[in-house]
Amino acid sequence: MAIKNQIFSIQLLRAIAVCLVAYAHSIDLVGYLNINSFQASYKYLENFGAIGVDIFFVISGFIMVYVSGNIDNFSKIITFFKKRMIRLYTLYIPITFLLMFYKHPDVSTILKNILLLPIFDTGTIFLLPSINIAWTLSFELFFYIIFTISLIIHKKMHNIVAIIILLIFVFLGTVINSNEVHLVFLTNPILLEFVLGIILGLIYINKIKIPLSVVFLIFITAILQFVLLINNGYSNISEAYLTLNGSGSFLRVYLWGIPSFLLVTSILFINQHQNQTSIHKFSFLKKLFILIGDASYSIYLIHTFLFSAILHFNDLFMNIQNGDLLIFLFLSFSIFLGCLIYIFIEDPLLNFCKKKLL
Repeated sequence: MAIKNQIFSIQLLRAIAVCLVAYAHSIDLVGYLNINSFQASYKYLENFGAIGVDIFFVISGFIMVYVSGNIDNFSKIITFFKKRMIRLYTLYIPITFLLMFYKHPDVSTILKNILLLPIFDTGTIFLLPSINIAWTLSFELFFYIIFTISLIIHKKMHNIVAIIILLIFVFLGTVINSNEVHLVFLTNPILLEFVLGIILGLIYINKIKIPLSVVFLIFITAILQFVLLINNGYSNISEAYLTLNGSGSFLRVYLWGIPSFLLVTSILFINQHQNQTSIHKFSFLKKLFILIGDASYSIYLIHTFLFSAILHFNDLFMNIQNGDLLIFLFLSFSIFLGCLIYIFIEDPLLNFCKKKLL
């Protein structure tokens, strides 16, 4: 996608989000290698990078509003949904199939990985996909389905319809109060982070002006909340299972979702005030952030594979006893590899699928 057609702040936020997630896993990796680091021991920094997922969810809500403005017939709705599926599955399918068939999966495992949704899960346990971090894609897919249904229900008011549907689901979850896996998934309060993104999208597309002083205040508030969370803690909401079983979702939305919303809002509107849309005004650093933002999905999916490989060859790193240096190296390598995969695999695959399927 050409730079001039992008919102730079969204690419920057994607880059920040994926770097946070990879950073948290880099700290974990150094811990698995039994190497000490200041970052792992500093208060509550170790797992804080998982907040990148919440930033991604807010961004997703915003993007759906931003790209759905000119959809006025059923044919465009179908195309809209196809684009979401192409974006979600084009890289995910080949990576997950490579991992699955290495483990000789049964039919239910294959269906779980393809469908992502917990359709065939039973009891109270959400079964993780073969790519464990792909549990977030399950909620992304569900959100895409809800948003598409909203477009079918009312083309002009679809954003409001989507908000209402998501709020109804979450409300029903509090009323029913069941731990059955399907009901927990459908009514999970983590869906509220998509709602926050939709609200931000409505503010943006309606060109509601926020004074720059207020934008900076929002940004400072977000950063202060991040600092306080790292300093004072955030319970154990970084653990994925507490989101998947719903028990930690409300707290996660409160402690992480709201600051993520504030961060996305502030950076989005700071960039709007700058009004830099010309490609000639983009510095090397901005182009780098755009590349990392574009490659964020590749980085997200591939970095845990990289880290698993590192664990198999841990002797190569045991002589480096500086854990903080290793965290930086692992993070940098995951970003570099993800960018290469985006350039040479994901982007060509996306272009091919779009030509064939759209």
